Amino acid sequence: MSTAILIINRQSGSYTPDAEGRLAQGFEAAGSPLLRTIDCSEDGLPDAKALDEAGIEMLAVFGGDGTINSALKKVRGWSGNILVLPGGTANLLSHTLHGDSTAGEILSRLGDGKLVLREIDCIQGREWIALSEVLGGPGSLWADVREEMREHDVIDMATKAVEAIQASQNGPLVRVFAGRREIGRPEGYAGVRISPAKGALLPQGYRIERPAEFVQQGAAILARNFREGPYDELESSPEIVFQSTADTALQLMIDGERFDGQSQERFALAPLGLSLLGSPV
Repeated sequence: MSTAILIINRQSGSYTPDAEGRLAQGFEAAGSPLLRTIDCSEDGLPDAKALDEAGIEMLAVFGGDGTINSALKKVRGWSGNILVLPGGTANLLSHTLHGDSTAGEILSRLGDGKLVLREIDCIQGREWIALSEVLGGPGSLWADVREEMREHDVIDMATKAVEAIQASQNGPLVRVFAGRREIGRPEGYAGVRISPAKGALLPQGYRIERPAEFVQQGAAILARNFREGPYDELESSPEIVFQSTADTALQLMIDGERFDGQSQERFALAPLGLSLLGSPV
């Protein structure tokens, strides 16, 4: 009997029934037919206790970074294996584990026994974890624009784009600290991104000072290709603190999803506590 289940999101803009069918066939061909497929938009997400009680040995997640974040946060500490399959726009965690491989190619490696166990670090925040990245500051409002793009709502997308530009230009900026020591520009940044890198958190400060930079930075955030925008590479540290220059709530984008934070948010590098199946380097 198979002990693998698959989590998908049928409300995702990238979901198609054909893709779900191909995944089921891929697991069958790999010798791991699915015990169950869970639509997280309807059925919610299982926790570690539920997986153990059902005797599940492998949890596969097909979706974008936001869906994968929610699923893995729910089962953090579980002893089974996690298989991340790219099913979203950026697929940053899948890229970390499998490079540019498609879901079909990853399942072929599963069948051939070529996947290896990997343990990774995450970004631990106050109430959340990030598997790939956190963006703080008014520039995070561009995530709302991308959400309207997913919904194909042109009018709301244009409205939120104007709001994001105004917030980036006039809203409170973000000061950055490595522990208690301030790094970067003392006046702060319109956006600060942190990502796990070589045993520490790597911060990048995004400055938006000229009109052309608003468009450039907005496009970079929409595509989650942050290196396309103008930024300062800041000093890495195991702990990074964001502080609003106006002592107001920080806007956050965590693995591509929008959250409202407090005026100060502290992030630290921490073990994820899960065994992920990755492709050999």
